[in-house]
Amino acid sequence: MKEKASYRQYIRPFENGSLQQILFRLGLLTFLFACLVGTVQNFLVGVNPIIHLVFLLGVVSFGIFYRMSFRQDITQPLALSFLFLVGGLIMFSYFFTGGITGSTTFFIIAYVLFGFLFFDYRKYVYYVVVCFMLAIVLFALETINPEWLVPYESAEVQQLDLFATLLTTILVIGIIMYFFKKHYDTNQVKLVENQEALEGMNQLLRKVGEEALSATKAKSDFLASMSHEIRTPLHGIIGMADIIKKTQLNEEQVDIVNSIQTSGNILLGLINDILDISKIEAERFELSESKFDIRKTLHDVLAIVRPRTSEKNVDLTFTITKNVPKFLVGDEKRLKQVLLNIAGNAAKFTNRGFVHIEMKAVDLKEDIVMLELNVVDSGIGISEDNIKYLFDPFFQSERVRQHNYGGTGLGLAITQKIVDLMKGKISVKSTEKLGTTFTIILPFGIDNSVEDQSTDKDQQVKLEDVREDLKILVAEDFEINQKVIRMMLEKLGLSADYAVNGREAVEYQRKHQYDLILMDLQMPEMDGIEATRLIRKEGPSNVEPVIIAMSANALSSDQDVCFVVGMNDFISKPATLDKVHEVLKKWESPVA
Repeated sequence: MKEKASYRQYIRPFENGSLQQILFRLGLLTFLFACLVGTVQNFLVGVNPIIHLVFLLGVVSFGIFYRMSFRQDITQPLALSFLFLVGGLIMFSYFFTGGITGSTTFFIIAYVLFGFLFFDYRKYVYYVVVCFMLAIVLFALETINPEWLVPYESAEVQQLDLFATLLTTILVIGIIMYFFKKHYDTNQVKLVENQEALEGMNQLLRKVGEEALSATKAKSDFLASMSHEIRTPLHGIIGMADIIKKTQLNEEQVDIVNSIQTSGNILLGLINDILDISKIEAERFELSESKFDIRKTLHDVLAIVRPRTSEKNVDLTFTITKNVPKFLVGDEKRLKQVLLNIAGNAAKFTNRGFVHIEMKAVDLKEDIVMLELNVVDSGIGISEDNIKYLFDPFFQSERVRQHNYGGTGLGLAITQKIVDLMKGKISVKSTEKLGTTFTIILPFGIDNSVEDQSTDKDQQVKLEDVREDLKILVAEDFEINQKVIRMMLEKLGLSADYAVNGREAVEYQRKHQYDLILMDLQMPEMDGIEATRLIRKEGPSNVEPVIIAMSANALSSDQDVCFVVGMNDFISKPATLDKVHEVLKKWESPVA
């Protein structure tokens, strides 16, 4: 079967192979056909017997080259060998077919044209020049040594040879044009088929892309909905705990309230982790830059981690070298998140011994510093097999699961993504049962400006300082959250009216013209976005109410929509009394 298939390809030279192979076969077939016709012609006309041998040698040689063209690539040496063979046969037969006035002249012209199949434009020009010089040499030899020519037997024989060669040349050109046309038509059909296939692939890709976008949107909608549904009751839990904590409590009650707040904050942290990993995967995770005091940042982290180490009698210590600048420029919030994830894990997995945080500048320049952070603990450690999976989402080692340390397994995955986004590096070394060391290197800008001592003083505003005559409307459908907000406002010496949906909020604003509106986003009948749009559309041009979104929708895209429709600020639930006071104080003056 293989042999038959091999012979079949010899009679279909233009169906397989590269363009160079197809062109080479076309040239071979041209000269092979010319030699076959020439051999028959020579027998009929009766030219010199040596010419018979020349044409027979050409038939055999071209046949060998033709077979080779199916078995290997057409290299430059192979093409040149073929051209040298053809040129040699033409030069040899030149003197046996009447010289310049004989039939060989047609083959010289065909030989010159044939080189176009093998060379690019520049090399072909050189090839034509060489062929032209060889033709001049042949003509010169013919002129100088006319005795070298073997004349035709008669003028009739010469005319018959020239006529037959001309017909052969025309026939060869016709065959070449036929095969070129056939090859062109075949390529056109393939081109149409490829275009149709490409269009089909494009349609498939568009469909897959639309499905992926739909899936991404569904995922985002689900996360937003999940976040909202969990944050809404969580706002009641944390908000109430925060209000109770500011009342007169005994030691036992303080401990209970702290436990409630701690549990609520842990749950809030889990929600934030899920949202963060989602934003990172969707490439919607953004960094911000601001000036911050790095030592204060470290103390804030220690204050959060210390309760966990204290209850287990684990030493929590830190060192910060003198070469670390006081004020840096970068994303303080994300730096805190990284430190809290690493130091929090160290505290979680260390039952005795210590947790130590070291901070130093490893590459200090005029306006940038490479900050190295080392978090060292004497905890349970990590096995070598588990280290390579440590930064994978949702990964927890078998030992962690067995001892029920809790968590989602997202903290370190998020940490690595944040470090990568901040163009830093993170690495870990650990020995099981002896402890772990995390090393983080991050670049930060340096702020050498003089510290404004009045900043902190200005921020230390007493809760009673909010303007007591503020006319406030609260649009909130969840009864417990209404109660939390009411108690917070009462703590601040303020009162408010309450609407249970967006439609009521719009009607209340028409009647009473409030100074400030705390607007939930998801409410029945009309949501907060549409309500804000209507209030802004109908509001007087001289003074408009300050509208503050107070919502469990925590995605940045939700906040962007709020600002687009005309809201002034955003409070994410669950909110503390201090946060509510801070925002109210910020917007207590009328917005003109």
